[in-house]
Amino acid sequence: MGVETADLVQLALALLAMTTLFLLAYALPERISVAVLVVLIPFQPIDSRFGTLNVMLAYCVGLALMLKAPRFKLPLLGPIALIGFAYLLSLSQVHPATYVQHGIFVMSLGAGLMLFWVVYNHVADSGDPRVLHPALAWMNGLVCLYCLIQAVAGPGEKFALLDWEYLAMPRNRGGDDPRLAGPFAAPGMTAEFFLVMIFLWAHELTRKPRWPMRVALAGLGAANLVFLLMTGNRGAFLLLVLAFPAFLYLFRKELGVLRAARTFVFAALLLAGTSALVLSYSEFSVIYERLAETEIESGVPDTRTEAWAVAVEGIAERPLLGHGPRLRLIDDHIVRYPAHQFLDYPHNLYLFLLYTVGIVGLAAFLTFFAGLVWRLLRAARTAVTADERGLAKLFLLLLALILLDQIKIEFLRIANTDFQQYLFCMFAVFLAAADLAVARAAASARAPSAPRPAALGHGALARTRAPPIGTG
Repeated sequence: MGVETADLVQLALALLAMTTLFLLAYALPERISVAVLVVLIPFQPIDSRFGTLNVMLAYCVGLALMLKAPRFKLPLLGPIALIGFAYLLSLSQVHPATYVQHGIFVMSLGAGLMLFWVVYNHVADSGDPRVLHPALAWMNGLVCLYCLIQAVAGPGEKFALLDWEYLAMPRNRGGDDPRLAGPFAAPGMTAEFFLVMIFLWAHELTRKPRWPMRVALAGLGAANLVFLLMTGNRGAFLLLVLAFPAFLYLFRKELGVLRAARTFVFAALLLAGTSALVLSYSEFSVIYERLAETEIESGVPDTRTEAWAVAVEGIAERPLLGHGPRLRLIDDHIVRYPAHQFLDYPHNLYLFLLYTVGIVGLAAFLTFFAGLVWRLLRAARTAVTADERGLAKLFLLLLALILLDQIKIEFLRIANTDFQQYLFCMFAVFLAAADLAVARAAASARAPSAPRPAALGHGALARTRAPPIGTG
């Protein structure tokens, strides 16, 4: 793998930016550095074969906050250590000539886990599980703006600011299958992003915010739905349609029967209206056509039959430790690497993990997800306020949707570290909200004379004096 001048320039710029942001993250308030890091997740101003700027930023912000914080917590350290151990074992299966490329993948994954810890500590220390909602809203709005520019560019085209290749947007799908790529450069991942954000803002609307905020959230949700349809992604669309009644059922007490019925009717009208808009005025209008043409062969969608079968054959060769952390090497469809076989992505997270890191790696990730589910379930059972229980239920629903949607996509692709970081950010928000709810429940159960423990890291005194979650 040779090093080109463009790669060196990108690395130099990335190192300069990393050093600058480290100093800024150390000097500025935590809320600013974390918010900027979160907003930038979908956007990769520097993206080379050695990694992205955001990978380096995650490491330098994490290091700065670790040095600043009196107590920097490492939640789910056991499952994450198992994940790291699985990848080290998998490295034993690759040829030494490919160590660098596999190592780049491991470093990119480590950046996602570092971001997970950074976001968790920030949310837990603030005492407010919604502290990142403004940053997420800004991120969502910028993603919609990004998709609007892509939509104007049209199928098969990409937009480059000032004709600079490094600031070019990913090319949309063209030909007979025009689909919006979005900032994550993959329709499936962009659709999953919109799926999660639609439910996040729908839940905020159940809390009856003031009219300006209500209009803004409704507009953001409608824009998300429009662009989700333009991705042409069947899996995310079906999950949206099937999960929305479940969402209304979960929050039936908060909404009431009449309001839930009105919400269902409004959602149906919104879907009809946005569908008509996309079908009539957009060049990305294949969603319903793709749904109608879908065929199932032995329980497998027709578009996945070959990819899943090839992956299963490879898994059978090395089921325990897999073939190595990184499935795709640079230009491996052209270049022959020692002891490496070209394989297209299986479009399935669980097959991807079995192929790359084997049963050991899949078990490690399942342990991580099980830890998330357990903490959220505990919060849903023990939370003191209805708002805390509502957040726990919402995050359980979102986690279920993400894990189901990963049956047709894999967020661990080396080319999509941005989406990987987005999901780890959301996982951290889920976990911090759960732990805050459990900590508040434990505090409320103590005798009034008992001393208050500092349960969630630095800033504990400020949190005990803060208003209950959801009122601040």
